[in-house]
Amino acid sequence: MTSVQEGRTRSAGGPDEGMRGVSGISRMAADELDELAQLTAEYGRLISYAQAAEITTASVRTLKRLTAAGDLPCYRIGRARVLRVRTADVYALIRRVA
Repeated sequence: MTSVQEGRTRSAGGPDEGMRGVSGISRMAADELDELAQLTAEYGRLISYAQAAEITTASVRTLKRLTAAGDLPCYRIGRARVLRVRTADVYALIRRVA
């Protein structure tokens, strides 16, 4: 069963039916993986909203709005009140346009 959504045909199995077993990170180009590795080496795997804002040049408030909308997952470590975001999730917000 197929349905047309946003001008594309999608099968009932979901948007990645043909890519079973392939994660989003493994589909990245080699240069993107290098950039992500550099960011992870510099900032660590989990970063604060302030560090994420520095990477994306977006404000902390904008990043928290993305979290509230469900577009940027956040994590609480232990019982601390401080929230962290994954470097890979922040990097995924950055899209190449040209």
